[in-house]
Formats: sequence, structure tokens, C-alpha cells
Amino acid sequence: LAIRLAIRRGDLGPQHRVTAAVKRLREEPRSRYLSIDEIVALREALVRVERCRVRKALPSQRDYAYSPTQALLLISLTGMRLNEALRLRVDEVDLRAKVLRLRATKRGYREVALSDAAVLLLRAQLERAENGWVFPSVRGGHIVDVYDVWGTVLEVSGIRAEDVVIHT
Repeated sequence: LAIRLAIRRGDLGPQHRVTAAVKRLREEPRSRYLSIDEIVALREALVRVERCRVRKALPSQRDYAYSPTQALLLISLTGMRLNEALRLRVDEVDLRAKVLRLRATKRGYREVALSDAAVLLLRAQLERAENGWVFPSVRGGHIVDVYDVWGTVLEVSGIRAEDVVIHT
């Protein structure tokens, strides 16, 4: 917007390369993988954090569908991207065929195969789904942020947060 305004006002010519002096940020590729022990610790931490959340909730909140730990567990079971899991719609879930048919992913349509554990998780979560979202938010729509819970899960699991991101 500022560049278009400067061109319109005549401060910059239309051929001026504004980005010529900007250095590209070099992103280091991530090649960190979790060990089997770390995967087990992460999944155990997810379960512990979820149980703690349920125990501390008021009786009226215990069955409420908002559960970022369940979304994180689905990611760990399927390899889905964070937004694919958070934006998962009920009509994209086919438990009989054990597959998710994702319409709006980073690269378009794709299918995700489901393990027996993922099917069990989704079957329970679908009972709490609202407004077409598998992981609905308390404010309506779908949950959008799991980073607070992710930090707690990493802390409980003993995995260093500097080494691992959700997609690891």
C-alpha cells in the first residue's frame, strides 16, 4: 500500500525495485526427528495433560468439545499439518473407510489414512463436534491456537521446546 501510494505521488518510479536492498532471510532446513522414546513421552504427556484438564474442569465443562490435546494427538497419529487438524470438518471424516478426505489443504485435496487409534480418537471427538467442526472452539468456529497446550505438553514430556515444533 505504501509503495503504491509513493508511485502514485511520484516519489517512486514504476520501475523502481524497492526490494533490491532487502536481504532474503535464510531459513535453515529442519531435519530433526523424534526418537521412539520421545514419541512415547510426547503421547503420554498429551494423555496426562488432557486428564489434568478434564479433572480441573467444572462438571458442566468436562464434556465440552474444546480439546487442543485431542487435536495434537491426531496430528501425532496422522502426520497432518496443524491447520489441517484444527480446520477438520465433520464431512471430511470417513471412519468406515478409515480415511480423511481433506478439501482445503496447503496443496489442495488430499487423503489421510487413519490408524485404529486415530479412528477411536475421532469417533469420540465426533460425538462432541459442533457446527460442522471436529474441533470446535468455545467461541464458535474451530479452535485456532494450541501453542499454550503444546508448551505444557513439551514440558511434561521433558522434550526441549527449542528443538521441536508441532510438525516435528
